[in-house]
Amino acid sequence: MDPPWQLRCFDLPYDTLSNKQIKEIPMHLIQDEGYLFMWVTNAKPEAALSFFKKYGYRWVETIVQIKTNKNGKVYRGPGRYIQHGFELCLVGVKGSYENIKQFSKMKSSLNVIVEPMRSL
Repeated sequence: MDPPWQLRCFDLPYDTLSNKQIKEIPMHLIQDEGYLFMWVTNAKPEAALSFFKKYGYRWVETIVQIKTNKNGKVYRGPGRYIQHGFELCLVGVKGSYENIKQFSKMKSSLNVIVEPMRSL
């Protein structure tokens, strides 16, 4: 999932949700168990992990997306203290998927994505 996080230092051209509103997304109506991939801004990992805990997911991995511009250089995005050229995707697991053998096949995949920044 890719929640529309509210940012303090940057106005986005779409409606956003507060941490509290995101935490109220009824994940229990979407799935009882399985994997949860949640995109999170650099300022919001604690809020995302709070969401995981509320719905019983255990954080197991982090995927890093390095954003690039049209020229292939790292995108210099907004940030409160430093400019960010990446975004995180936290991976959680819940229930019988915890020990599934197919997950071991994913371990051969790299946890870094490098791709051009999409326009808003």
